[in-house]
Amino acid sequence: MNNSYIYIVRFSGEFGTKDKSTRWRLIQKLENNIKAALLNYLPEALIKHFEVKGEWDKVFVKSPVNLIHILDHISGISSYCRTFPFEYNSLDDIAVKAKELFLSKIKGKRFAVRCKKSGPVPFSGKEVEVAVGDQLYLHGKVDLSKPEVTCFVEIHTDTFFLYDKKHAGMGGLPIGSQGNALCLLSGGFDSSVAAWHLFRSGVNLDFVYFDLGGDAQKACIVNSFFFLKTQWGHGNKGNLYIVDFIPLIKEILKGRPAFQNMILKYCFYICAEKLSEQFKSLALVTGESIGQVSTQTLKNLSALDKVADIAIIRPLVTFDKESIIKLSRQIGTHDLAYKGKELCAIAGKGVVTGTTFEKLIKAVSPLSLDLLIDNALSNKTLVNDNEKNAIDANEVIPEFAKVIDLRSPEEFSSKSINNTQNIPFDIAIIDFYHWDKSSEYFLVCNVGSQSAILANSMLNEGFKVNHLKSGLSRFLKDAL
Repeated sequence: MNNSYIYIVRFSGEFGTKDKSTRWRLIQKLENNIKAALLNYLPEALIKHFEVKGEWDKVFVKSPVNLIHILDHISGISSYCRTFPFEYNSLDDIAVKAKELFLSKIKGKRFAVRCKKSGPVPFSGKEVEVAVGDQLYLHGKVDLSKPEVTCFVEIHTDTFFLYDKKHAGMGGLPIGSQGNALCLLSGGFDSSVAAWHLFRSGVNLDFVYFDLGGDAQKACIVNSFFFLKTQWGHGNKGNLYIVDFIPLIKEILKGRPAFQNMILKYCFYICAEKLSEQFKSLALVTGESIGQVSTQTLKNLSALDKVADIAIIRPLVTFDKESIIKLSRQIGTHDLAYKGKELCAIAGKGVVTGTTFEKLIKAVSPLSLDLLIDNALSNKTLVNDNEKNAIDANEVIPEFAKVIDLRSPEEFSSKSINNTQNIPFDIAIIDFYHWDKSSEYFLVCNVGSQSAILANSMLNEGFKVNHLKSGLSRFLKDAL
């Protein structure tokens, strides 16, 4: 096997607070989620060449390809580094081999040597640091407080590892280690960011969208779901369900105008609670934050808390809109979010901003909602990969950009856009680091999810890039 890439993956701090059996359970879950991420990103032919092995204080990942920007999207990882393994017989072996690797990196720079030991080793960490430093100090300047380059030496019983860069991970706990919850997706910025926080907390999520009749908003929901699932949800086993709320809207509009928005939220909560029983969810997750809209004042949120007999988790409850939008950019869901008028604001002026649970129930009681809710849930639809056909009617392929088609060669040869280059996704996600950053790129794939993943990774590396959010399947069909 080609071991050109070997990574040491460090757990987040939460692992260290757990007892022995819980810690091993978390390590096993993280190991499985890393494997799931590799299966998601990479072609099947490469999978057999990977090795993922969890240990008490780390996970080793051996790979024939570069995994930068894959490992940092897996919850439970504090940091990771590409490392180089060597065998040794003496302290001199370590010092000489460290010099060979680090010399070009520290020339003319301030540097420090840090040693970490694991298992019985015949010399101290300090002795290792001094020995390696003696090999390097004539070529750079030792600076233990603010080094430009840190030379890491990690020694095991008969092997040692060298590396000079640590990459920050997602942190948190492995997805699936903290049970299941149901996330209410709205299509905007907030709920997808809330879902990301729950992924980071180790929660497995199912998703529900209450369709109020907006095709554009539904398209954003589907795109956001697949992006979250494939980019950040490694190990997540949940699905997206769409519930038709149009019949309910007609009934809600018969209610008192001032309470219509709150009645709609009441119905969301009731439906979500019923779904949570089917999915064995332990909590509901929303993107609500205090004071953002009329239904999210503290008084109204307090009234809504009493609607459903299940825990309500609001990870963004104290976030302002600017902070949420900033996070959505960092996560990559910003460009996928619906930016039109919120359809859940069905009432206009004069809506209640501080009601009580008792007043809300009084406003609900004249309406015939129970049967409509049950009918809506019985007709819910499951979104799967074949049904992801959301489209933005205003999308166009720019003439000035390099258009990269990420589909398989067979799909590309059967039907494609003129003047495009075919680079299958499983190759592009590994090789794009070598592309020309002075060019502008436009990415296309079948349904918009792979292009969204690659576009986000390229943006993180400073490329100028956009992608076809609707996907080529629908785009080519509409172009006929």
